[in-house]
Amino acid sequence: MVRDQIEREGVTDPRVLAALRDVPRHLFVSPSFRAKAYEPYPLPIGEGQTISQPYVVGFMTQNLVFIEKDARGSITHRNVLPVAFVRLHGH
Repeated sequence: MVRDQIEREGVTDPRVLAALRDVPRHLFVSPSFRAKAYEPYPLPIGEGQTISQPYVVGFMTQNLVFIEKDARGSITHRNVLPVAFVRLHGH
């Protein structure tokens, strides 16, 4: 998924790529969607919300890592995990 979807679309930060390889995306969707968790489209997570497609999560995470010293935008708790992983593990 990382090479075929995320790197191909221009996400290059090695810390973000490592986090996306290590974070178990399938655990953040309902069991009925787990088989599709790594597909290149958003999935419903309940309450009318979706988890973004993997590339979008990578793109947002990469840009948050680059701009976090200038401004902090609000992000959903499902996108916090890759950012936290990057920060805690120094990827």
